Amino acid sequence: MNELLLNLKKEKQICSLYRLSCEPNKFSVGYILKVGEDSILMQSISPYGEDDGYIYRLIDDIAFIEIDTEYLKEIKILSDYNNLKVNDLDIFDGKILSDFISYIKRKQFICTIEFFSDNERCICGLIKEVADNLLKVEVVDDRGYKSGYVFADINEISAIEVLSKDECKLQILYKHKYI
Repeated sequence: MNELLLNLKKEKQICSLYRLSCEPNKFSVGYILKVGEDSILMQSISPYGEDDGYIYRLIDDIAFIEIDTEYLKEIKILSDYNNLKVNDLDIFDGKILSDFISYIKRKQFICTIEFFSDNERCICGLIKEVADNLLKVEVVDDRGYKSGYVFADINEISAIEVLSKDECKLQILYKHKYI
């Protein structure tokens, strides 16, 4: 799987990733930016061919990968129309998770963090502190309000999404209410 992911990254080829821990019809579309030993970083593309943020994901949770489908060809047409640029974050392939967390914390982006490869075990909010293997997250509810803090073990993180349409909406609501 790693070799395939490295090739998709090198070729900058749009792909679909299906996860083991999700519904069979749910998948992510985008470009592989980073490939580590056990995880990847992907630039996500919406069904409308627009930038939909970044996704960190464990490789063990990838069930299968699609390329060259009619759907992906349509997304490529839409993304070209929208002048979507494949971005590259200043993140080292060997330290994807820690560098990605640092990036999100530094930029103060609202993110969604999944634990134990279970899309039902998620928290959404701002990363406030990172100490040892403990993450302190200020929880933001679905209307952009502060909702306390959660402390979580970094080693249990299975996915992180940031700058998707959902997180951008919450970022706007949060800033309007608190900044």
